[in-house]
Amino acid sequence: MKKIFASLGTLAVGAAAVHGMGAVDTAKTWSVGASLRGFYDDNYVTAPKGQERDSLGASISPWVGLSLPLDQTTLALKYTFGAYWYEDRRGDDWDFTHQFDAMLNHAFSERHAFYFLDSFVLAQEPQLLDPTGLTTNPYRVEGDNLRNHLKLQLNSQLTEKWSSVLGYANTWYDYEQDSKASETVGGFLLNGPSRSGVNDRFEHTFLVNLRWQMLQETVGVIGYNYAITEYTSDEITALLIPGVPPAPITPVYADWRDSRSHFLYVGVDHNFSQQMMVSVRLGAQDIDFHNDPTSNTDVSPYGDLSLNYIYKAGSSLRVGITHTRSHTDVIAPNTDPTVTENRITSDQQATVLYGMVTHAFTPRLTGNVSGHYQHSTFEGGAYDSQSEDFFGASLGLSYKFNRHWYGDVGYSFDSLSSDIVFRDYDRNRFYLGVSAVY
Repeated sequence: MKKIFASLGTLAVGAAAVHGMGAVDTAKTWSVGASLRGFYDDNYVTAPKGQERDSLGASISPWVGLSLPLDQTTLALKYTFGAYWYEDRRGDDWDFTHQFDAMLNHAFSERHAFYFLDSFVLAQEPQLLDPTGLTTNPYRVEGDNLRNHLKLQLNSQLTEKWSSVLGYANTWYDYEQDSKASETVGGFLLNGPSRSGVNDRFEHTFLVNLRWQMLQETVGVIGYNYAITEYTSDEITALLIPGVPPAPITPVYADWRDSRSHFLYVGVDHNFSQQMMVSVRLGAQDIDFHNDPTSNTDVSPYGDLSLNYIYKAGSSLRVGITHTRSHTDVIAPNTDPTVTENRITSDQQATVLYGMVTHAFTPRLTGNVSGHYQHSTFEGGAYDSQSEDFFGASLGLSYKFNRHWYGDVGYSFDSLSSDIVFRDYDRNRFYLGVSAVY
């Protein structure tokens, strides 16, 4: 049980940190906290150059957490509320966010262990709405936008050398902005597709891994994933001209981008020490857009490499690179009637490099640096084979006055550079504040 539960625990800790569970004190049954910050945002509308709006502001973010470590079970819950005031806005100068996180580990026996994670947010920022590290919509979106990410995993020790992992993940997106884009006049969309029309969807992933204990610290992996993407809006998101007028115009509905994917990969997990682990997955993805009559099945490379290193107490490093197909908020039809295949933008091939360092300079002073770079190439449509680059970086310092009070200062930068006109933007944010934890 120690081996399988330790493996599950490592996964849970990493996922918990990503989903905001890290501040919960697992040594206590409950904990509460809050942060109060002043900030400056030089482009809070994430608009292209010349259309930026900047603002001073203030935020308050209280949270409450619950942790129940039992003999074979660990349960952790957390709720975080965020209120953000923008000096520049009039009439609607507040934004609100809600985030609920839940995590459960349970060891049924020495051979079988179960892991559950759920994260629900109501938010506006892309960093909260995209939980997996891939940026599918790089803009800040006003409104009550919803996202839920669920993950289930069962680890089983089959023999001394062989084990298995069965998993299921589900992510749901529901953007507030809707439109009457299904209405057309003279063959043109009245309003264009809304955020809901382009982004609302379910993403399902089923996972099967067979793991072989090659060496004491090395595990080989053979894996298969089956992924389904289902778009839920009934809007018309584009129009196709199938031939020379007066040939009829074809409406493109959101579910034209529904897809099914098969992933086959091999990999290795290696522990260099108790503090350093490397994970590698390399393979291929076969994707089929079964509702799009102009699309063909396509095969592309798939890869996921990561390194986790705890190099001293309170200090850690995480770096990685991922390549896969993913959703994009771009949906642009090819208006050339002589083109008969891949007429709309189906998705994007994305390569993501990321890194995060947390360093304890002293027992009281901790710093963190994180970076994220994504290169995306659009598949199909008017922008087929064109690309864009999204870069984000953040710096932060936290000073511990005593066991309950902290001072915080930080800076973040986001930049989108695209081959598509009017998508580029830069954004700088600064904050200064205090936090309390009990």
